[in-house]
Amino acid sequence: MSASLDRVQEKARLAYPSPADVLAAKDLTREQKIKTLQEWEYDLKLMMVATEENMPGPERQGDTSERLKKIQAALDQLGRDETCPTPTKTGG
Repeated sequence: MSASLDRVQEKARLAYPSPADVLAAKDLTREQKIKTLQEWEYDLKLMMVATEENMPGPERQGDTSERLKKIQAALDQLGRDETCPTPTKTGG
């Protein structure tokens, strides 16, 4: 992945407050939207694992799980191509 694409995706995660905003973004390609949402999804799953192991982060568990559901719904709308996940707590 190019450095400029990395910057676009990092800016996307910071610039869009919700998964719906990522979906509506006119300045991101479908692939960039999927990648951005997948990275966000992975980060949230890591936070949930940390919370489960008594290392809570700044978000409450309910907030994290609700946001995760919204991210997964957005990814479904984009028709992400899921590969078979490995059997870990984060699903990847």
